Amino acid sequence: GDFKCEFPQCCEALMDSDKYAEFTATALASAGGWKVIYSYDGVLSGTIVELVPYAKIVQLCRGSDEGWVTGHYSTAPFTLELVDSGTRLTFVHTGVRW
Repeated sequence: GDFKCEFPQCCEALMDSDKYAEFTATALASAGGWKVIYSYDGVLSGTIVELVPYAKIVQLCRGSDEGWVTGHYSTAPFTLELVDSGTRLTFVHTGVRW
């Protein structure tokens, strides 16, 4: 989707704990530089495996409930691009198995 914000604002809304909470009304806990290990409200957790600042974030993630296959992580890439209206965020979540 398209958002009326600059690259840095969109990236920070995804990566900064305080800004993420303000944007989504959920908690983001993380440890390490660019939020290398994270947990979204205790429901999803994972690791950032690729980061191109202000352009691309690729996460390996898994659900915290027992429905997730043990040891399996899905892939969640976010890409950001400049468009006339602001920033376009593209998200394609693959490899989700129950």
